[in-house]
Amino acid sequence: MKNDIDIYYNRGNSYFELGKYDLAISDFSKVIEIDSNHEDAYIGRGIAFNELRKYDLAISDFNKAIELNPNYPEVYISRGVAYAVQGKLKKAKEDAIKASQLGDDRLINLMKQNGHW
Repeated sequence: MKNDIDIYYNRGNSYFELGKYDLAISDFSKVIEIDSNHEDAYIGRGIAFNELRKYDLAISDFNKAIELNPNYPEVYISRGVAYAVQGKLKKAKEDAIKASQLGDDRLINLMKQNGHW
């Protein structure tokens, strides 16, 4: 089982890097089927959904990743980006603030650069 998880997860990352987001999503989903608490698979799948502009699906995966590990700023940044492109700036700001509290100001800086702060 652990071997399968590693194989699917690593291949999902490879597909993502190649821009094959649907295949990445498929492999990350297989990881989640095997281990529903694999936060990195939710994050990877969420980022792939973001790339495909499937923001509601991305947000759902980021929510699950945050439920599993609320102290990872990258997830708040990714979810905040999904909110921002949907025009949900209040929620994006909340995620930017949370990421900043966890030590990562990238989303705040990005929102300031784009005049959304």
